[in-house]
Amino acid sequence: MRASFLLAIRPHTAPYAAMSTEELLHRLAAALAIGLLVGTERHWRERQEAPGRRTAGVRTFSLTGLFGGVMAVLAASLGQNGGALLLGFGLAALLAAQLPFALREADAENKVSATGLVAALGTYGLGALAVLGDMAVAGAAAVAMTAILASRESLHGLMARITWPELRSALVLLSMTLLVMPMVPDEPIALLGGLNPAKIWRFAILLAAISYLGYLAVRLMGPERGLLFSGAAGGLVSSTAVTLANARAAAEGGAALALAAGALVAGAVSCLRTIGIVAFIAPAVAAHLFAPLGVAALGMTLAGFVLARRAGADGAVSARWITLSNSVRC
Repeated sequence: MRASFLLAIRPHTAPYAAMSTEELLHRLAAALAIGLLVGTERHWRERQEAPGRRTAGVRTFSLTGLFGGVMAVLAASLGQNGGALLLGFGLAALLAAQLPFALREADAENKVSATGLVAALGTYGLGALAVLGDMAVAGAAAVAMTAILASRESLHGLMARITWPELRSALVLLSMTLLVMPMVPDEPIALLGGLNPAKIWRFAILLAAISYLGYLAVRLMGPERGLLFSGAAGGLVSSTAVTLANARAAAEGGAALALAAGALVAGAVSCLRTIGIVAFIAPAVAAHLFAPLGVAALGMTLAGFVLARRAGADGAVSARWITLSNSVRC
């Protein structure tokens, strides 16, 4: 693993000194498998087309992945600067070879899409990464890329259904997590009484995320099951945060019975989580906790389901309790 990481950041002038023939063949096979994986999805999507009517299928993508792996082997033998130029030349050659066919296919089908071409370039890059870098990372990226390609209908349907407030709330939540969080000091501040701003901000993000998860669950699965699901998921992290988020939602017009049911299920999951953690660390202690916490979890679960059924009978949960201000304000 260490040798492969060094290859990824600084190609050796003699790659065979760092890789045996067996390892080199293994990496080339991984590059071929990456192309085969992506090509299978691409070919399946256009399986109704007659032979010669698709730009690239399972064979073309398999060869593209292998081509990226072979170019990576050659690039490593040229050193860092020459290797980078060779990999770039291979990418340009692949683009020049496939672009005319992609344009002809788009013209024949009267469509505008660069997905297939971008997938081919990605397959080339991942094939090269499988040789020069970490095969596990390359394989995981290939699976993720194939999953995205296969989810075209679902993703397009989501974009058609999602509203602007929902998208805006998600963007604000991501900004809180990825943009603001790294800039928040992660140490106690004397002027704040020794409080750690980073811990407070993490809790704020957790509350916002639980509120947003609850809204999505309600919209996808209905009020009765949605809040129970979001409560169970939130209980894996913090039942206190779920309780606070649901209490705030109820105060702002949400259905109190359904929100209380979600808080109860979160508490039940928290009890089971505690049993699991203690059993892993100190099994002897867990034996004493199993009965009281198990009874508590069972009681809260039953009470939660009773309240959820009553909430379903009383009417649907209002969606007013989750808007941009409610989903990111703590």
